[in-house]
Amino acid sequence: MLRSATILLLAALGATAPTPELRDGWIRAAPPTAKVLAGYGRLHNPLERPVTVTSVQGADFARAALHEMSMDQGVMRMRELPRLELAPGGDVTLESGGKHLMLFEPKRALKAGDRVVLEFATEDGIRFSATLDVR
Repeated sequence: MLRSATILLLAALGATAPTPELRDGWIRAAPPTAKVLAGYGRLHNPLERPVTVTSVQGADFARAALHEMSMDQGVMRMRELPRLELAPGGDVTLESGGKHLMLFEPKRALKAGDRVVLEFATEDGIRFSATLDVR
């Protein structure tokens, strides 16, 4: 009963349920002719259940995707990740040399100081956005 009352009170106050988020997001600055950029940060899941990120997109790019670098028989390889699971209350770091964002065909020249919004979607329909700084 108390839980239901709390949920109703939060709804009445306009509170929203917690959603996953990208913290400290940033994009590596590149020459204006670059066809691919990389993005980094820390995906955080505040929920008490696992969440699986299945897509990312942004109006400033023709396409965006999650990727991972890994060593394969002594050779560093990159592959696209069709999904990325976030443990309950957990984080996944997006960093150079590991999991990261690939941002294809920028629609405008991005320079240090610019900001870009990306939209993420999860397997169960949660959508959340993040603003990344170009630096």
